[in-house]
Amino acid sequence: MEYLNGTGAPHALQHCRRCGVDVQPGRGDGYLVRIQALADPAPPLFTPQDLAHDFRQEIVRLVEALQGLSPQEALEQVYCQRVFWLCGRCYRMWIEDPVGAGGVGPPGER
Repeated sequence: MEYLNGTGAPHALQHCRRCGVDVQPGRGDGYLVRIQALADPAPPLFTPQDLAHDFRQEIVRLVEALQGLSPQEALEQVYCQRVFWLCGRCYRMWIEDPVGAGGVGPPGER
């Protein structure tokens, strides 16, 4: 079912990714969640031992390691985005523990 959003454009009914309850965009009963995961964006650190390696051989090794991956799988090793809806109840539970650590975390954050 679609509803108009006040501008004449329809909003399609969504479902909570966790519990499946209907979420109607524009009604204030849900949250659109966007998650982006990026591979470590810091420049690589090299030791003198790293620089002593044959870089051509390392490039060949890396290319061979990528041979079995689809372009999408290769991309997801460096960037991944997920977008989904949560109902208000599930959002409150998720935002309190987004990584599912159950209270376990780095020292000083427990």
